[in-house]
Amino acid sequence: MADVEHNPSKRKIWVQLKRLDLDEQGMELSDEDDHRVIQSIHLRDKDHSDEVKGRLCEAFQIDEEGVVFKLRNHRGSLIPIKRNIPVNSKSVPYILEVVKFHQNVTPKAKSVKISNQTQTMKKRIEDILRRVENIESVTPGLDIRRNERVGTEIRELENKLVFLQRRLNEAEISQWRGMFRKNPLW
Repeated sequence: MADVEHNPSKRKIWVQLKRLDLDEQGMELSDEDDHRVIQSIHLRDKDHSDEVKGRLCEAFQIDEEGVVFKLRNHRGSLIPIKRNIPVNSKSVPYILEVVKFHQNVTPKAKSVKISNQTQTMKKRIEDILRRVENIESVTPGLDIRRNERVGTEIRELENKLVFLQRRLNEAEISQWRGMFRKNPLW
């Protein structure tokens, strides 16, 4: 652990470069060369994040235009590039990934097959239809009973409508004769 400094105003961090932006341009770096590029970078407490990025660009001679820096710790987690990056050792360096803007991984083909899904839905529909047919076959008079019940409910509703119509006709005949004949006892 002799590589780690404990000076709070000036710190030394170790960074390993991993260029992912050059893969598409045909200038691929071999994995052996890629893993051997480790630089030490000195940071001060007064540095801003832009100055820290500038120091990273100077150390690895990277053009900052059109690229994104991703700094990862030894577990692969992203850490922010700022002035108070924790000190590390040369044996466990941070990994600086340099990628292009909007650099994506090509998507794979769909893994879910639609034919299996449609077959499953057809089986469910057939099962439901079979169950309905079984219920109808068990109770052969179900359709007749339902029609009788609907008929009785319609007759009851007609009787209620006739009664309401009679009451409305009686209410139309009454006329308003002005004030009450007797004084109310309010």
